[in-house]
Amino acid sequence: MAKTIKTFQKMFADLQILMNEENEERVLSASDEDNWDLIREISVHPNKVVLKTEHTIMEFDSDFKIRGKVVKKNRRKK
Repeated sequence: MAKTIKTFQKMFADLQILMNEENEERVLSASDEDNWDLIREISVHPNKVVLKTEHTIMEFDSDFKIRGKVVKKNRRKK
């Protein structure tokens, strides 16, 4: 079990690094703050992975194919 916990710790630490790098790239390449669409959450389930950004929710099946539709949230205009 200790090996499994260490494996999960490394995997999640790597995932956090990847998310932060992706968000940094989104900020640097966006024309303005409304276009950042930062990754806010990734949830891992036994049969799916859900990625939530500021404006989009993508659900992937266990083969990492998008399952169903990509749901786009309404953007709030300031």
